[in-house]
Amino acid sequence: MAMSKRRRVVFTSFYVKYLAYLLPVLMRIKMSTDRNDEGNQNLDIKKRVRFEIDMAMVVSGGTHFKWTQNLKQKLELNSMCQWNWKVPIITRVIEMREYQPIYFNVPSSVNYNISSVEMRRREKKRRIEMEAGEREEMRQCIDLLRELVPIGDNEACSMNELMAEVASYVACLQLQVGALRSLSSCLSSETLA
Repeated sequence: MAMSKRRRVVFTSFYVKYLAYLLPVLMRIKMSTDRNDEGNQNLDIKKRVRFEIDMAMVVSGGTHFKWTQNLKQKLELNSMCQWNWKVPIITRVIEMREYQPIYFNVPSSVNYNISSVEMRRREKKRRIEMEAGEREEMRQCIDLLRELVPIGDNEACSMNELMAEVASYVACLQLQVGALRSLSSCLSSETLA
């Protein structure tokens, strides 16, 4: 029961920080776009809004996770717009890795004259090859996780730290989606009224 209360406090804290940061910034962007009615400004507005959405996530996620610190640093370093608004690292396209199926060595014909020692040796060799393939596949999946979550120095964190960072990042992404959905539904119901 205490864990659920703590979790509610964390979620509420995230939403409060997220919306407290994002709403005033979005209002400033809207006010600046109302004054400047240029046709070519749509892409710049999208970049500014996307940057602020990601920065709100950084501010709301806290500072005790590596991904928040590194995402903030990347956001601040990636200057693409003339007024020094940044393009977020989250929006980059993730290239899909080639799927490599695992093939098992199945003998085409069975040699019934093989001794039991030889059969055990071959089975052990086959098992070692399968385990090596599984380890390589696991390493590739971990490398992909390290690319997806902005945690900085990829090799410096242990598996437990990586999993904690990924769990935190995914939880904050889910909270961000919930906050944006709520904001969107409030704005759409406000425009209908």
